Amino acid sequence: MLLDSARSLLNLGFVMSDSSQIVKPGPPPRRRRTFNYWEPIFDPDEDKPYPEIPWNFEHSLAPAHGTFTSGGLDDAISRGSKSRFDKINFIKCDFFGLFDLTLREIVFNECRFEFCDFGLSTWKRAKFSKCVFISSSISQSKWIDCDFRSCTWDKIGISGNETEINATTISNPGDFIHSAYTNTDEEVLKAKKIDPLYQRMRLEGTKATVARKLSRMFLDIGEERAYYDAVKTSSNQSSKARIFESRYDLVNGNFLVKIVAFPRLVLNVAEWMILNAAGSVNAWGRSVVRPSLIGAAIVAFFTIAYAPTAKDWLNAFIKAVEITLLVGYTNHSPASLSTGAHFLVLANMIAGLFWYVVFIPTLINRVSRVR
Repeated sequence: MLLDSARSLLNLGFVMSDSSQIVKPGPPPRRRRTFNYWEPIFDPDEDKPYPEIPWNFEHSLAPAHGTFTSGGLDDAISRGSKSRFDKINFIKCDFFGLFDLTLREIVFNECRFEFCDFGLSTWKRAKFSKCVFISSSISQSKWIDCDFRSCTWDKIGISGNETEINATTISNPGDFIHSAYTNTDEEVLKAKKIDPLYQRMRLEGTKATVARKLSRMFLDIGEERAYYDAVKTSSNQSSKARIFESRYDLVNGNFLVKIVAFPRLVLNVAEWMILNAAGSVNAWGRSVVRPSLIGAAIVAFFTIAYAPTAKDWLNAFIKAVEITLLVGYTNHSPASLSTGAHFLVLANMIAGLFWYVVFIPTLINRVSRVR
């Protein structure tokens, strides 16, 4: 008899919530889930309703296929529930509303969000610690004064224009940006008449836009390591966005566009390589010690190289120092110098010049920021 009653309720379309309350089925899936083919939550066959689920996890730590609203959270807290959630696994859940608790913070600790949609939601003073975000979307969402600490990101939907992140700390901005996702399934894109290379170009452009916003925001908030990680990511993404734009023009443009695109692609790749070479010297501005050690290594290497033709080790060391610091290049490169020796001095000068233009601005920048 009980089993028949339960089946009758299911047939009528009722569901049992975690708080043992029978609620009517919610609205159908958001259009974002069934229409936005570029989102990680995209599933054209999704047809189940998304009923509102209470913020009550006493009976289940894995809520699935439902909607969590800010009003529901306010009601739960007014009845004495906590605003801290530990080790909850949200699966195919939507979040909707303004999540802003005046007297307390919303905290998610070691929670997991799989195929979740944060679109159409605004979060203020929310903290996410050691959380995992997989195949979830934060496009069309707002994050104000939030904190993402040691979170894991994988296939995240973001938007350069509609994802608003203000005064928010992300401890690993590089991982966050690199996790940005777009659908590159050839069958899906073919049905939408979208070129996969165009799709990838748009993604890299979005990543560059968001990374640039983060690097500017982290000037005033967040940890030093996160700031320099954001600087590295922003610089790389700007170059990568131009590389993919050139690639797209080279493949899909007309004859004149291709002629212009090829040298532009070569220059963009060269810029990316130079930026990464310079960034590796000073850890993208974070380290003064690393370029100092590299400078010492340059002097040591050329001291050994000059030793066979120098009077003694001291003269070889002085020569290496003067050329590396660009103060004695002309003194040590007379016209009578052999081709091999002249090439060695020239290599020393170029290495010293490259080191110099990275080390001095790094030192000045660090001192100026402290001041």
